[in-house]
Amino acid sequence: MASKPPRNPSDDDPSRRPAFDAKEALTVPVKPIRGSSAAKASADASAHDTLDDSADERDAPSAPSSPSSPFDDEDTGGAKNVRDARDARTELDGDITSIEQPTCLTRGLNPRAALAWVRATYGADGIATVLDALDDEDAFALGGRAGRISSRSWVPFLSHARLLGVIDSTFGAGDLKLLRSVGVYMGFHDFPLVARPFIRLSSPGFFVDKAMKLWRLYHSHGRWEIVRNADLVRAALVDHPEHHAAFCAAFVGWIEGALSLTGARDIGATETRCATRGAPFCAFEMSWGDGVRSPRDRVPKPPT
Repeated sequence: MASKPPRNPSDDDPSRRPAFDAKEALTVPVKPIRGSSAAKASADASAHDTLDDSADERDAPSAPSSPSSPFDDEDTGGAKNVRDARDARTELDGDITSIEQPTCLTRGLNPRAALAWVRATYGADGIATVLDALDDEDAFALGGRAGRISSRSWVPFLSHARLLGVIDSTFGAGDLKLLRSVGVYMGFHDFPLVARPFIRLSSPGFFVDKAMKLWRLYHSHGRWEIVRNADLVRAALVDHPEHHAAFCAAFVGWIEGALSLTGARDIGATETRCATRGAPFCAFEMSWGDGVRSPRDRVPKPPT
């Protein structure tokens, strides 16, 4: 019997293994589907499940860091869009669709929270209306027309932002004002009930600081530069090459919803600079009053 060749110790070296590419994992080939719309939705969801299995529990792609502070007096220049122009050819519902490889990714938790607001406010019919209004590329990226998406999967940031835009144009006036309420709900939705009593033990400024440091657990790019004092926080999102006004509008509401979990009152949040309007980055200010709710008050329930 032939002996086995000796094992090369370098085979166990992690540095020699091919790097996982989260962007490439987003492109899942789908066979042409013929038949009922229900069958098409089911196939879309099955294809996206493959994406979930490959992308879950993997680290997000790294982003370059910037040495300068966004709060410096000198302007650091316009935001550079480094979007990858490569296309992936994918067959969706029997038609050939060109799906552009995304630059920025976000966890499926975020579009799920937005859709949870739709379901809580308008029910299953509202969910169907929103998903039907998405274009084929965004619908495919967000789990198909069935809306099946894992909270841990990676999805294109702009697909999530355009979902927010569709929600605003469908149920609002198209001026992005509705997204503030959507964002407040998302702020509640992102923090489980079991964690809220512990959040109330922290000060609003401390909570914001720690929450922003968790950004890269849920987004592939970007980092926050924060300046804070007793009742005011200024935060700037830098090194995030993609931007969308709908996301910024919802994020203002998310700040207010998350801060309310600390028991703070008179909460105010606003976007002071926006990359979609030519600024080099998006910046936000958030403030709150001196008083806090009585310890006897219950943790606020999500808005309906």
